[in-house]
Amino acid sequence: MSELMLSTLGEQYAIDTLEGLPWHALGQSVVGASSISEALSMARLDYLVEKRPIFYPIYGEDGSIIEQPRIPNRYATVNTRNNGVLGIVKDRYIVRQNGESFAALEPLVEAGMMVLDLAGPLGENGERVWILARIGSPYDVVINDTVLTYLLLVNSHKENQALKMMAVPIRVVRANMGRVPAEIRRSAYALNIRHIGSIEAQTAKANTVVRLVLENHKKFYNIAGLLAKSGINRNTVYTLLDVVFPSLGASEIGEKPRAEHDAAKIVELLDSEPIAKARGTAWSLYNAVTAYVDHYRSTRGRSTNNRLHNRLNSIWFGDGSRIKDAAMDYLLKNMK
Repeated sequence: MSELMLSTLGEQYAIDTLEGLPWHALGQSVVGASSISEALSMARLDYLVEKRPIFYPIYGEDGSIIEQPRIPNRYATVNTRNNGVLGIVKDRYIVRQNGESFAALEPLVEAGMMVLDLAGPLGENGERVWILARIGSPYDVVINDTVLTYLLLVNSHKENQALKMMAVPIRVVRANMGRVPAEIRRSAYALNIRHIGSIEAQTAKANTVVRLVLENHKKFYNIAGLLAKSGINRNTVYTLLDVVFPSLGASEIGEKPRAEHDAAKIVELLDSEPIAKARGTAWSLYNAVTAYVDHYRSTRGRSTNNRLHNRLNSIWFGDGSRIKDAAMDYLLKNMK
């Protein structure tokens, strides 16, 4: 196993390992960026955000606006590039530009300890901005089954949301993302920096959390190793599918076409496992679920672009992430 540590990274794993990922349609390659500010510029995420007062109209009997009073203690955060509303906030909310929010991590990039790969928006107006950066050494769960250690950075311009930093293990062979188990996340999984307080305090907290994220990657590797040693049978598969899709009971097969189709896709991915040493293991089953969520699960939306944003949000923060958690929880409780 390669030791997970903050060390200068080589170029063995470049952006081509991430080609074709579902978020690539939203993101931009930022390989070669020497700073986070440069990466934001390359991805056109360097727009300015303003906090603007909100007014509401009062109409007269003839339907004309006779007054537009201001709503007290309420402001809109606005992307000045497209005048899109990013969120509704209160008086004490401090606007942090994207570059300012990520500034605490610039020293890691400058020292070569963090390699920036992709950056993009989450939300059609740029409500949130994300960056994927490699921070540790890759490792093989079994022979030729490489997992890359990524840090996901997400900045938000909404009330009661913060800069988040999360461990994101990415399996190279199918370019799917794992999820650190819930009990580990609860202890030290994500950094939440509110848009209040000093940058100095945020920098100190960021340095601490990056170390914790690396520890979480190591814990994920250990769990992946246990799953790779745990055999499964068809009963394990079908029971897990009932957990992942509770609406799909044995008596309902054929009556729930979408759930049945999704379950069939997971079985197909499991049966076509490309890594020989992983076949027939709980590790392979877990990756069939995560690959399904990342690449094949349908997503609703009013347009293609809207569906792309909804899909990525689901993968990281919504139903997609909960499906991955349910699969991991079941497999950990039922390992042989």
